[in-house]
Parts: sequence; structure tokens; C-alpha cells
Amino acid sequence: MTLTTMSGLLLSINDVYAEDASQEKDISGWIFYMDNDLFITPNIDRDYTAGMSVVFTGAGSASHLLSIDAVLGAIDSWPGLKDSGDFVLHSFEFGISGFTPEKTETRFVVQNDRPYASLVYLANNRQYVNLQNKSSLISTLSIGVLGLNTAGNLQNAVHEVVNLEDALGWDNQISKEGELTFRYGLSSQTVRWHDYSTVDKYEIKTALRGSIGYITDVTWSISGRWGDIRSPWWAFNPQTSEYTEKSAPAFPTSKSERGGEFYYWTGLSVHLRAYNVFLQGQTKDSVVTYDSDELNHLILEVWFGVTAEIFDGMRVSYMVRGQTTEIKHGEGSRNPFWGGLMVSQAF
Repeated sequence: MTLTTMSGLLLSINDVYAEDASQEKDISGWIFYMDNDLFITPNIDRDYTAGMSVVFTGAGSASHLLSIDAVLGAIDSWPGLKDSGDFVLHSFEFGISGFTPEKTETRFVVQNDRPYASLVYLANNRQYVNLQNKSSLISTLSIGVLGLNTAGNLQNAVHEVVNLEDALGWDNQISKEGELTFRYGLSSQTVRWHDYSTVDKYEIKTALRGSIGYITDVTWSISGRWGDIRSPWWAFNPQTSEYTEKSAPAFPTSKSERGGEFYYWTGLSVHLRAYNVFLQGQTKDSVVTYDSDELNHLILEVWFGVTAEIFDGMRVSYMVRGQTTEIKHGEGSRNPFWGGLMVSQAF
């Protein structure tokens, strides 16, 4: 097959993707994420220690009982996003994130390290895709509760399975016994360089994102993937991840005699962070918190992953992610790393 023929085939595939996406299915797929520092080093359990989330994609995710898409749509109408792009994709996510200090074997307050913190949340997402410019806007609205016992119970259940000591200090977490919180984020990403005409394809995009709420920051990122790519560019958005929150559309791949899609991916983000509730607390008194001048506000984040399609439309991914420290001094001044697993199914 000539390069011209292959390029033409890719264009026809993208046309099919665009037609399918513009007529968004009621249920287009689901994604399951699990993050844990145990996926990198089994003997280390600290910082962003664990998270899980489930994402449902498709038009139906905007209209079910727990959906907050109507609120998200009202917010998006202010900057005029509803009229941008050729089509809109929807997703709904619920999940949990947990953070701990390094010393978890005591019930007493651990000073000079990061505080225990947790978030149970639900979120709706919209992605406004512009085909001509190979760009999209992703808006996210998350509503959650800080300080519940859920994360601690989940962590200790995992510890029991892998034969680790229980984490005993969850009574000292941020906003103990619960406090409502929220976050709104808006991200713009554009494919800058790509080559879809060969077997080993590549795709590189840049993104600019701002968020306000329990994490308030501005982020610039660059990300890319290379390999046997057969899913649309708008379905790949690792730069929008914020700990557990990773909502993205699940989209089917094109068919090939060589088997399923397989590619590597990597990226870099630069965060200018004004506020992090998991370190600074919110309005409720917490036994361990940090003031703004005790934190680094410029944070670098890197990631690397691999994705393989194992069945028709089902993908499995493994990734490693790390950040520079947010805490300036003390035991908590270290660079956190964690691993993640993802399973997704597109219909």
C-alpha cells in the first residue's frame, strides 16, 4: 500500500470518526481508572497514595439522575463555548482520591509532613471538538466532599489484601467528617505535529488549562503518543488529569489485519498553582495544614504510559506519573510518584 493510499485511508477513517461523534451515542463507552503508589514501589505508601474512578461516556451521561451537566452547560455559556467546535462529547465520572503522610502507623497527629486528605466526587465533562484546527476545548465541573472515611477504609482494605499495616491516622485528615467542595476547569488543546501516514504514527499536542476551586491553578502542557495509533486525536487527553480525575471519551479504533491499537505516550506539565485544598485545607478547621508561603507554587509534572487494545474496542493502559514537591521544607518536601492502570471499552 502506498503512502498516498494510506493517507487517504486515514482521512476516510477520520471522516467516519467525525460522523460517529457528531451523532453521539447514548452510551459510547466506559473507563475504569486505578492509581496507587504501590504500582511503582510496594514498600512506599505516601503522598497521593491511591485513587479510583469510573467514567461513562456518551450523550446519556448528560441526562441521568446524578448528572450536573446542566450546571456545567450554564457555566460554559458564559464564555460562549456552546457555539464552538463541530460537535460536543459528554462524559460523567465519579471517584475517590486519598493522600497520606509517610508515617501512617500512628494515630497521633503527624506534623511536618503532608496531611491526610481525601475527596469523594462526581464530575461532568464536555469536549467541544474543532476538526479543521485539530483542536478542542474541555470543560469540567466537579462537586465533592472532603474528609469522609471512605478513602481510609478503602486504603486499609487494600493493605489487608497485600499484607501491609493499616493507616491509622485518618481521623486527622483535612475537613474531618465532611465538607462540600467544587472545581471548574477549562482546557484548550491543539495538535501541533503529527504523521498518520506510516505504520509508526505520532501525534504531539500542546494544551493550556485553568481551574478554580479545590485546586486553583494555570497549567501549560505538551504531550504526545507514537505507535500504531488508530483512535482519533480528540480521544487522547492525558494532560487534563488531576490526580484521579481523568474524564475522556472512549472511542473505537479503526480495524487492521495487524491486530489492535498499540502506542506509547508521554508528556510534561508546568503548573502555576495558587491553592491546593489537600495541603491548605478549606473553611473547616484541620489539625495539619500549610500556609501559602510554605508551598512551592511552580510545579513540574511528567508522565509516561503504554496503551494496548486487547479486544475489539477494549484497551488496557499502564502509566507512571510524578511531580516536583509542593511542600518547601520538612518531611513532606519530596517528589511524589505513582502508577496507574486503566481499562476502557468503547462501543
